[in-house]
Amino acid sequence: RLRESAAAWFEADAYARRSRDPWLQSLAGPKLAFALQQLGRLVEARTAGHEAEDLARSARNRAALSLILAGQASLELACGNLDAAEARVRDALAACELTHDGWAFVMAHVVRVCVAVNRGRWDEVDAMFAELMKADQRRIAGGFFGAVSAAALRLLAIALRAPEAIDRGELS
Repeated sequence: RLRESAAAWFEADAYARRSRDPWLQSLAGPKLAFALQQLGRLVEARTAGHEAEDLARSARNRAALSLILAGQASLELACGNLDAAEARVRDALAACELTHDGWAFVMAHVVRVCVAVNRGRWDEVDAMFAELMKADQRRIAGGFFGAVSAAALRLLAIALRAPEAIDRGELS
């Protein structure tokens, strides 16, 4: 289904470019870049991401901008560029403050947690999980996705930090 999804976003992108409508053009770009990343076409994803960012900025489409910045953070993480991933996370979260985009917010926080885990910054990881799981966290995309993502990442962090805790059944 991923290939079909990417094909659909290529088609939407082509249609938007033919329309010469900057706002319409800014809509397909973030999803196209993300689909390319999921297909493992990282160089193309980076190029599409930069184009999408430029289009979102020129169209002043803050929602598309927050999504593409979070997507670029994810791409940098996938490429192992932790410093770049952190920088893009900061940009994405700043954009999310303006848009309250739940999906971009969760994606940026997932990348942020993964970077902290990779760097062994466990206090930071614990603080991020506490923030994501606040009862009043209004920006969790769909509620369920954010909660499941946070719970899964929390277990992964525990497993990486203290694998013996998993063996003893201590997951709290």
